[in-house]
Amino acid sequence: MFDWSPLDAKLDNAHRKNMEIVGLIIGTPQWAGSTPGLEHRILPGKSFENDYKEFLRKLAARYPYITKYEFWNEQNGCGSGEISQSCGFSDASIEEYAYWLNATYATLKSVNPSLLISVGGLDGADVDFINALHTKNGGRSYDVVSVHPYNWTGKADLEGVARVKNASFAQEMWLTEFGWDLTRITEDQQAEYLRETYKELTSGSYNYITVALLLSIVDYSEKLGIMNTNADGTFTPRPAYEVFTTFQQNCTIGDDGQTGLPPIVEGWIHPGIDIEPNSQNAQSNNVYSTHAGFVTYAGPAPPTVAEKGWMVQIESDVDRDNVPDYITRYTHLLSGSTILINDVHYIRRSFTPECFMD
Repeated sequence: MFDWSPLDAKLDNAHRKNMEIVGLIIGTPQWAGSTPGLEHRILPGKSFENDYKEFLRKLAARYPYITKYEFWNEQNGCGSGEISQSCGFSDASIEEYAYWLNATYATLKSVNPSLLISVGGLDGADVDFINALHTKNGGRSYDVVSVHPYNWTGKADLEGVARVKNASFAQEMWLTEFGWDLTRITEDQQAEYLRETYKELTSGSYNYITVALLLSIVDYSEKLGIMNTNADGTFTPRPAYEVFTTFQQNCTIGDDGQTGLPPIVEGWIHPGIDIEPNSQNAQSNNVYSTHAGFVTYAGPAPPTVAEKGWMVQIESDVDRDNVPDYITRYTHLLSGSTILINDVHYIRRSFTPECFMD
């Protein structure tokens, strides 16, 4: 028997508000673990594997709107099953983690093959852990790798995230924690580092990062939050709160029905260096392909991006063969230009130029 009541109201409320949920699977019940008080570190005993798999099947079936799951948290650090040391992993703890990662992956995929399953958020850009994970049975059972790229003295460590991606088999990367400790920096620095991080995330260099979760709006310890908790239970925004809300408001994503664009078909992109005209199903003779895999056409459309994940990178010289509208390095487009990527699974998204936090 499972008691879902603590989750039902919270998750259903978030879903009604169109909030995308990343499900974090962590914590072993005391009856299935071996060390009370370390439920966040100790994985289940293998004799409880069937119970665990039943839980996963019921979880995925009960909340079909959750399409992203992360298994465990900082298993390379203070979430490691290697309890002989305060934080850090061992060969045995990686082997155990790989076993349960594989069980999690296979079971959730049996309910819905389209679910995305991520390696638990790494404590920092730990390439050594990923390399070791790949040597264990089940250690490649993931779609995504999550990282906690904390950097207390500047923007989030996105370069480290790139190194982890290069070591992994992931097509996407998630930042399931990032933020700044206000015992180390000022509130103004927190705001500036968040602004710099958002600017990097929307630069086109990290379009494989499809989830970025700031820790946090309100923090129980007051160290990481972008709002202060007052004595009466109300909240006062810190400078970073304005950065956060401005980014969210200006980067509102519009669905296909809001863009007002004509129908789109597959097969627009042609390999090669030259820009080639295409007619297809948008505006005849105004669709072009580039060696970078992007196309543009002139027409009465708002600045729009269509892509599979996050931002797309535009080549600075894409206008050299008389493309009707000039295109910048990023996705700032002159009014009437559109960028598309050739993938049958793309999602159309419209962004305002202010999204880039210039």
